[in-house]
Order: sequence, then structure tokens, then C-alpha cells
Amino acid sequence: MRALCLALLYSATCFSADEVEPIERYAIEAVRIDDTAGLLAADADGVWIASNGRIDKFVRGESDPVVSATPDAPCGVAAVDFNAVWIADCKERAIHRINRFDGNRVALIRTGLADSSGLLRLATGAGSVWVLSDAAGELVRVDPRTNAVSARIAVATDSFAAAFGFGSLWITNSRANTVQRINPRTNRVVATIAVGPSPGPLATGEGAVWILDRGDGSVTRIDPDINAVAATIETDASGTGSDIDAGGGRVWVRGSRTLSVIHPKLNRIVARYGTGGGGSVSVAADAVWVSSAEAGTLWVLPRPAAAD
Repeated sequence: MRALCLALLYSATCFSADEVEPIERYAIEAVRIDDTAGLLAADADGVWIASNGRIDKFVRGESDPVVSATPDAPCGVAAVDFNAVWIADCKERAIHRINRFDGNRVALIRTGLADSSGLLRLATGAGSVWVLSDAAGELVRVDPRTNAVSARIAVATDSFAAAFGFGSLWITNSRANTVQRINPRTNRVVATIAVGPSPGPLATGEGAVWILDRGDGSVTRIDPDINAVAATIETDASGTGSDIDAGGGRVWVRGSRTLSVIHPKLNRIVARYGTGGGGSVSVAADAVWVSSAEAGTLWVLPRPAAAD
């Protein structure tokens, strides 16, 4: 049965949403990581994960990091683009630009940070790096050609997480319970959409923008064609130890102790895995990477063969 389910990965015929399967049973690799490990960021051939004064890159088939860097106090979720890893430093309240091939620091950009507790998520898109720089409501746009701030944009207060997709930047406003869409051509907010309580992590892909509402663990699906909520899906991913990503024909929701797999054509959970407490999820390099700080483990799941 396991072989069949791996071949038809996360098909509704293989799993029941009420069942919680041990992730070890389906993982194709498992790597030991630091028990202070934070959230994952996708690279073309692996993932980056920050922990205790360092950020490391892991790839398939290697038990040790293949590249490492040591910013003073890395925090939040990095972004990988322009041949660099961009990671916030909560001590410097700035952004490090790190060479993704050798781990050397290229620049320190003093943007300010909206959050220093790990909620901050950087994004790249439209030839820029985007960081929420002030909890009072400011979004900064960085030009990677000059490593300098090129625009400052007023947004809602208590906005910490950003993602780029469908030609726009999307941010969650955790206090207002909304999502804002920013047009990169005009550097202006063009839509504000009500979502669930305390929206936090978000992802773009599989035809939608997906918001993890940490207040109740629900996932809000936004249709970018009409800037409106298209569905709300209940999960068990409430609280701060949660994450979300989209890719491989599925949406992946990391709760405090589980990984839930949403089929975007059905708008429902088709599989759940027990993962241990506190971690992250990222789709990268034809695999799904799932971490658990509590278990000190980084698991690799195969991506579904097709978006059935």
C-alpha cells in the first residue's frame, strides 16, 4: 500500500484526512539538524535553514550542509534570488546579502525590520527584494543591482510576511486580519482582502494565494483574478509554530505537530502526517522538505508525480 501511495502520492484514494500517518514512513531521506533550526527557504537544488547564529544549505543525498554562513542573528524566512540568499538579522535590524555558492557576505543593507520574533518573511520578485521594515506599517523595496533601498511603501500596521506571485507582492496584516496586494509598477496597495484571524505565513502557486490564519488554523484561498476569497479550509495549524507552501500540485500546511496536504482542485485535506513539534515546510528541487526542531530532523518527501 505504501508503494502505491508513493506512486500516486497524496491521492485521496490513499489517505483519509482523519488519519495521521508517521512522516518517517513516507520520507525518502532524513537529515539531522540543530534543535534551534528555524524556517526553510527554497533554493533551486535544496533548502536553506537558519539556526543559532548560522544559515545552512542542504541538498538531496548529503547529510551535512553544503554551504554555510554566519550572520550575527539570522531570523525569519530567507529569500533566494539574484544568486544570493537574503536573510534578516534581528540584532542588526538589517538584511544580509550572502553569496549562495560560497556563503560569503556581499552586503549588509540597513532596512529596519518589522519583527524580530521569527515572523518576518522576505520575498523577491519584479527585480527586487522586499522586506517589511517597520511594524507601524512600512514595506521596503531593495534594488539588488545597488544593494540599496529604492522605495518605501506605506502598508497596514503589524505586517510581517510577504510573498510574490501573479505579478504582485502580497502581504499579511496580522492585526487587521487582511491581506494587501501591492502593484510593483506603481509601488501602491491596489487591494485589501479580509481573511481569517491573525494571518501569518502565505504562499503563491497552484492558481491561488494561500494564507495560513494562525488564529484558528484555517487556510484562506484568494483568487488573484478577482482579489477575493475563494475558499476557507480548516486545518490544525493554529499558533506560531506553523508554515505553508504551494507546489507540486498541492498546498502543504505545517502545523505545530502535523503536516496537512491540501488538494487545490478539491480545496480539502487529502493527507496528514505526524511531524513532531515546531517546524517548517518548503517545496524545492523536486521534493518537499519538512523540518522539526523538536525532533532535530529534516525530512524529504517526494513531490506528487502529477497534479491529478
